[in-house]
Amino acid sequence: MKLYRYPNQSVAKYVKRYPGLTVLQEQPQAYWINDWTLSTRETVIEILKESHDLTEIPVFVWYMIPDRDHGSYSSGGTKDFETYYRQVRDFFQLEHSSSLVIFEPDALALDFSPRRTEVFNRIFAIIPKEKIKVFLDVGHPHWHPQEVIEDHLNSIAIDNLSGISINVSNFVDSAECEEYGLNICKKLGNEKFFVVDTSRNGNGSAPKDEWCNPTGRSLGEKPVIIEDESLHYANLWIKIPGESDGQCNGGPHAGVFSPDLALRLIRNEK
Repeated sequence: MKLYRYPNQSVAKYVKRYPGLTVLQEQPQAYWINDWTLSTRETVIEILKESHDLTEIPVFVWYMIPDRDHGSYSSGGTKDFETYYRQVRDFFQLEHSSSLVIFEPDALALDFSPRRTEVFNRIFAIIPKEKIKVFLDVGHPHWHPQEVIEDHLNSIAIDNLSGISINVSNFVDSAECEEYGLNICKKLGNEKFFVVDTSRNGNGSAPKDEWCNPTGRSLGEKPVIIEDESLHYANLWIKIPGESDGQCNGGPHAGVFSPDLALRLIRNEK
């Protein structure tokens, strides 16, 4: 199974000026859905058609929950939960064939509230799991002990989920993430799998777990579906290498691509 590479990723318009960025342009990366405008919907439809024609797997990140990021650098999201539910449902009803969806980075780890639990249960009940694999984000090993995440997951109707995502937009090394994912998925049972964001974890975590454009980080393992019998389903480039975490350490606004940040990651690659 091959991952789909969207040709119009953030880095595309910078490669001619900065040839060193070609290594990023060559890799399949996730497409982040931060709003559900007509333009975004049309882009998703385009990705679905192209990936289907190529028999490849597109990766989407759904990142629109109300009160997203609690007003921090990535604040925003849908205005209310009813609108949010309708938008997710519309996304699910598009012509998917083999999509992989990372669902709401940080939402469960940052704010496990009854209102979010309620809407998660409604959404997860309508996942067309024969066409879409949904991985609920659970943060990373340095955020919550696995027992806390297990308790949260056990209070949600997760039958239609394919599993969990780990380390989205963070830097924890792959060995730690794999141990964390294996331990959680074994407890969940029912063949739940995990995916790891390896886009920037090549040098592991920054000192004191600094998360906002820390220096000294590097690209991690290239994105790939892991075709063996393990519970580790894939390594993915979920956070787009070079897109800022926020206005810190020389970065622009969160989500804005910076050639300088991208080249830092490339230079530090082992």
